[in-house]
Amino acid sequence: MKTKFVIASLLVGFISFSCDKKESGNKSVISTSTETIMTDDNGKVDSITTSSTQSNINGEQATETSIPYKGLDGTRATATFSNDKKGKTIFIQSANNQKYQLDFKAKTADGEHYERNGVSAYTTPDSLIIKQGDIEIPLVKVK
Repeated sequence: MKTKFVIASLLVGFISFSCDKKESGNKSVISTSTETIMTDDNGKVDSITTSSTQSNINGEQATETSIPYKGLDGTRATATFSNDKKGKTIFIQSANNQKYQLDFKAKTADGEHYERNGVSAYTTPDSLIIKQGDIEIPLVKVK
């Protein structure tokens, strides 16, 4: 009986010391804060949301903003704008799972220009135009 009590108390002692939390911890933990915007330009509540995430990894800031778009034929796409230490990129994914990742090239008078591997995209405050050769795909923000 005494040996079982001694073994149990030693076991409890080992568990309590092994579960010691340290404040210094892992320095490469990602801390994120997410904000979802649900209003349009007039301040009215919007049914489609634009999500924005800010991450701080080892002191480096990274921002991602996802915006839903709709084509003239009704197909949908999501554009995710990333801004981190490496630069600005846009990742476009359509409803039929086509994916484009484009790099920032220039700021224009009414938006931005992105390009990679012969595919380019032009953004304005309310639209996104994707060009590949002679093909042009206009998209507008979902409202």
